[in-house]
Amino acid sequence: MFLIAFVFLTGLQPSAIRATVMTFIAGVGPLLGRRSHTPSALSVAALAMLALHPPTAFSIGFWLSVFAVFGLAVFFPLVARYLHCLIPRRMRKTKPGEVGTAGLADPLAMTMTAQATTVPITASVFSTLSAVSPLANLLVTPLVTVLVAGGVVTLCARSLLGPFADIPVIALCHIAELSVSIAGFCASLPYACLPMALDLAPSIVVMVLLAALIYRFWPQPTKKRIVWISAALGLFVVAMVTVTLLPVRAQLVMLDVGQGDALLVREGSSTVLIDTGKSDTMLLEALARHNVHALDAVIITHPDEDHSGALGALVGGVFVRHVYFAEGLHDVKPGEQVFSTARRLTGSEPQSFIHGDVIRLGNQLSLTVLWPEEPIAEGGNDESICLELKYDHEGDGLTDIRALLTGDLEKAELGLLLARMENTSFDILKVGHHGSRNALSPSLAERLQPDIALIGVGENNYYGHPTSDTLEALGEVGAKIFRTDQNGNIALYFDKLGVELRCDTISDV
Repeated sequence: MFLIAFVFLTGLQPSAIRATVMTFIAGVGPLLGRRSHTPSALSVAALAMLALHPPTAFSIGFWLSVFAVFGLAVFFPLVARYLHCLIPRRMRKTKPGEVGTAGLADPLAMTMTAQATTVPITASVFSTLSAVSPLANLLVTPLVTVLVAGGVVTLCARSLLGPFADIPVIALCHIAELSVSIAGFCASLPYACLPMALDLAPSIVVMVLLAALIYRFWPQPTKKRIVWISAALGLFVVAMVTVTLLPVRAQLVMLDVGQGDALLVREGSSTVLIDTGKSDTMLLEALARHNVHALDAVIITHPDEDHSGALGALVGGVFVRHVYFAEGLHDVKPGEQVFSTARRLTGSEPQSFIHGDVIRLGNQLSLTVLWPEEPIAEGGNDESICLELKYDHEGDGLTDIRALLTGDLEKAELGLLLARMENTSFDILKVGHHGSRNALSPSLAERLQPDIALIGVGENNYYGHPTSDTLEALGEVGAKIFRTDQNGNIALYFDKLGVELRCDTISDV
């Protein structure tokens, strides 16, 4: 009855229901002459929940709970034995795997096991892999235990405490605030949460097969084996880090972040992200698929949510050296939240861009600010940062490929910009404002003459982007149009022969 009350008090959470059903099964089993077996109880509980309420199958909390408990039931004792092998014999108070063992071996084994068995879900759904879970759990779990136990006792005894009833509540609130602060601190540590992209179904199949092999051939723990396993894991980590540090070809990548903009400009070991889109998960997944874990700079063209909303997703997951905005953004209200996020991301004040500023990514690529020409006043589309990307293959000062990256700049301001330029022809055009009706006119398309047009747009978006007018204007000048809603991530690689295009639907164009 206590567990049933707890389930209702916590809002019928799938994990609480699963735990209650398993407890009931564990209690009834011995009465029926059945031995206690956690994986079996878990299977029965999960099947019962799915049979009684099929929509539970779409609950991430349900699957995380099932996978974590299964991992703990099967692998926790095995992992704990390895960690206990590192504890001096005189410090061991109980057998390995039992609650109450000296030191942090059991809690550490528990959090490592639960995290490992839930990676296919967390990496595919949230596109991240937490690197600080063991530390965060060790610090926060004791506080949460006090919160749960103290909260239940306070709730039951509240009527008996009379005028003193608020005292334990206030104390528990302080403990809750401390828990949140510790979790927030852990999440803000560098590389606390690494971008990782996995496909759910294949990764679960691989995990199940791998788990079966590990369980079948799990070796008995010895200090020598621990040294060898640690060395192998260390080499694996070094290899992964080395891969991320390898220099890359000069490239421009339009990331698929739904209805929004996000572009990568890369050369060698330098990487710049232009805008972030608004979906945290889609941004992190796209960065993971392109093996990006550090950024030399993030450029926010303007503070609209579909260009800056996912900036906070980089905190603790992707190292960012600098964040750039248009000059004057710190004085307008739309920029307040974005500025605050940028400070939290880099630990320093964001920097301002002015007309003519240049970022060089190496010997071949550079980004030049073309617009706005004056400090911004409101931060709207008309004041969106517009950049010219130049590719110089020989490094001799002669531009081989030009790209115009317009942010949300629309045709009125684009016309003013082109009127001030001598050479208005570009090989690549990042179409402004997701290809809206105001993005481009036939006359502007004729002046730009792009060979390739890139449009960042969400599938079946309710804005109707890109519009037929913009697509027709681009088609009239012979531009090849690539859209993230149809082509996914679109990567353009530059070399002496020109541009090589690859995307999720086409390669080697």
